[in-house]
Amino acid sequence: MQKIELRVPPLTHLRIVLTKWLVNEGMKVEADSAVCEFVFESYFGNKVAKATFEFPASSSGTVHQTFEGGSEVKVNDLFGWLEKETE
Repeated sequence: MQKIELRVPPLTHLRIVLTKWLVNEGMKVEADSAVCEFVFESYFGNKVAKATFEFPASSSGTVHQTFEGGSEVKVNDLFGWLEKETE
């Protein structure tokens, strides 16, 4: 078995929220399929801009979650991992 970590990408933002999981704990996914959704908030001048981003699986495998939907996360937080069967 190989463990593939899912980490928050290194982007500079005020606030990052894992808004929701698009797959359930223990579900098998294919590479490049969206597994969760983030909202990033940043300042542009004196205004806050929000962007929504779907995070794709880097490999096929079984999803394991370490944060719940609605959780605020930081850059490089481990929010889950993919368990990949080795052959």
